[in-house]
Amino acid sequence: MNKKDWTAKGNSLVKMERYEEAVENYNLSLNENPQDLEAWLNKACALLYLNKPEEAIACIDKALELDPNNTTAWVNKGYALFRLKDFDEAMIAFKKASEITPSHIQAWYNRACLASLQKNIEEALYSLEKAFDLDREICLKFAKTDPHLDNIRDKDRFKELVG
Repeated sequence: MNKKDWTAKGNSLVKMERYEEAVENYNLSLNENPQDLEAWLNKACALLYLNKPEEAIACIDKALELDPNNTTAWVNKGYALFRLKDFDEAMIAFKKASEITPSHIQAWYNRACLASLQKNIEEALYSLEKAFDLDREICLKFAKTDPHLDNIRDKDRFKELVG
């Protein structure tokens, strides 16, 4: 098998929730081509599913060496840092993602959740409004019950958004 085969097999294993095996396949791909951005990113996601955020960050950092403007890498780094409760660095990562790709709904939504947790009400509402502007239906699906948004739930702007 070649690197594309290993990466494709890893992707299939992730879909089957067989994350350890997926990581092994991504490693085989990366042994053949350490410049494989997709394998680094997908390995990081599998590691996040395995609750290994530190290892995921190492993979994401490799991906960012290859492509410093990769929005997916920045969002995933923010998520991993969030899992480690490094909220300041997580916010930096989410902001970087939304600066690179202003239309990236997940970057804006994650910014809103994190800002709400940090009780930065204005940032939370601003970021949530940006996310809603991008895709109201997706945001409604989550925002109504997302506990990360509890600190802004009683605000008029929030109520207007989720109406």
